[in-house]
Amino acid sequence: MNGNRGWCSWRAKSATGHETSNRKSMTWCKCLALLCLFAINPVWADPGASVMTQLFSKVCLPDTRPPAWMRVAVWVLQQHLPEITNPKARKVYVGEGPNGKAWWLRGKDTETVLALRSEGMCAVYAGSADPVALDNYFDGIMKDLSKKGPVTTPLPDRYTPSAYGMRVRKARVFTSPDKHTDIFFLLITDERPGGPYQGTLQVSMGADASKTRSSTSAPGAL
Repeated sequence: MNGNRGWCSWRAKSATGHETSNRKSMTWCKCLALLCLFAINPVWADPGASVMTQLFSKVCLPDTRPPAWMRVAVWVLQQHLPEITNPKARKVYVGEGPNGKAWWLRGKDTETVLALRSEGMCAVYAGSADPVALDNYFDGIMKDLSKKGPVTTPLPDRYTPSAYGMRVRKARVFTSPDKHTDIFFLLITDERPGGPYQGTLQVSMGADASKTRSSTSAPGAL
């Protein structure tokens, strides 16, 4: 809960850096705190989905506020996670360009990747994860956020046949009540495992959200 207080303290400043105390800022803080509380303990029978959603809740959601790179990097160092250096794997998990990093988290029955993508997304990938559980988790966050502010669909949901069954892609944007910040959420799932990942959850905020929307709307992106 300390992370939530820090986030609210950051959001209590306006875009120009001046302190504000209006009700919209407080609503925004409460909204984000509720989001973290909702997502902090997803209970799924599927171990891959459970590990993935808990990691996303713990690392990516609190760290959309600046400086995300530094905060995630510190967490990774504390966990002693091995970095992914293979160029082909980096292209999958990080994207094009020299920026971004990705790390392995291997469990007894799970294989998960945490990444800071080159376009600014904090992302979690699972080699195997129940797509229905991930979809329910994602829709639950959007439903909760929609009670606090507008949630829009910047791109139509995409359903694409692949070698691993139907690939589903959902993108949503949540706009804060004070209209100072957008948060871009992305979910991609495959019907069956077998590819580099069966599911990914990603989030970015503010200027990175606009950049991400442009990059992920390009042909062939993600």
